[in-house]
Amino acid sequence: MSSTLRAAVIGILVSIAVTAIIFKYTESELTWSVIKRANWLLLIVAFLLQVSFWLLWALRMKLLSNYLGYHISFFHSLEITMASMFTASITPSSAGGEPVRVKMLSDRGVEVGTSA
Repeated sequence: MSSTLRAAVIGILVSIAVTAIIFKYTESELTWSVIKRANWLLLIVAFLLQVSFWLLWALRMKLLSNYLGYHISFFHSLEITMASMFTASITPSSAGGEPVRVKMLSDRGVEVGTSA
């Protein structure tokens, strides 16, 4: 098993475990009744909009990089976007997203001043 696949499996298992713990220690009947009453169409639309946001942000980064003369694949743009958003979401004031994006872009050959 590759290290990337192993990390993904571990991440999914940790997510499932945390979700199970939350359900166990919260009022589970109330939680399940709210989940059952959820409008699944709206949840699916919200999910699709979120994925579209990620994809469009990655496309924007790819197009801007290409315009500046740096050729970054869409996959790498998506990887940089997701890592940047994750880091921004776990750091105070979302301060960690930009440095991660600059670092990952510079690892792909983009000058630090340009990637900022």
